[in-house]
Amino acid sequence: FIFLNSDMDMHRENIVKFSLFGLKHRDPVIRFWFMMILELSGKEFFSHVGDIALQVESKYNIYLPYLCGRHATENEHEAYNNMYEHFMVKELSPEQSDLIIQITDMVMRSLLNNLDISYRYVVNNLLAAR
Repeated sequence: FIFLNSDMDMHRENIVKFSLFGLKHRDPVIRFWFMMILELSGKEFFSHVGDIALQVESKYNIYLPYLCGRHATENEHEAYNNMYEHFMVKELSPEQSDLIIQITDMVMRSLLNNLDISYRYVVNNLLAAR
C-alpha cells in the first residue's frame, strides 16, 4: 500500500506542517481561511477523480464516498454555507491577509511536493501495492 511507503513521509510531514501552522492561530477568520484553502486545494483533484470513482463504484459495486466528492451530509453542507456567508463579508486586516498568504503558500508548496511524488510513481510504474 503506497501510503505506508517511506516515500509518503514527505506527504505526512507536509500535512503536519501546514496543519500546525494553520491551527496555531485562534482567530476564527484565519481558521476559516485555512480550511477554505485546504478545501480549494483539493477541488480540482476531486473534480477529476470523482468521475473515475463513480465508474469504479458502479463497476465493482463498492462505495467510495470521499473520492466521489460526497464529503459531507446535507446538514454539514448547510452549516458550511452559513459559515461561508458569515466569513466572506469580513474585512481582513493587513496582518490577517499576510497570514492567509503564508498559509496558502505552505499548502500549495505541500501540494506540489505531493504531485512530484505522484509523478515519480507514475513514470516509474510504481502504482501496484507492494
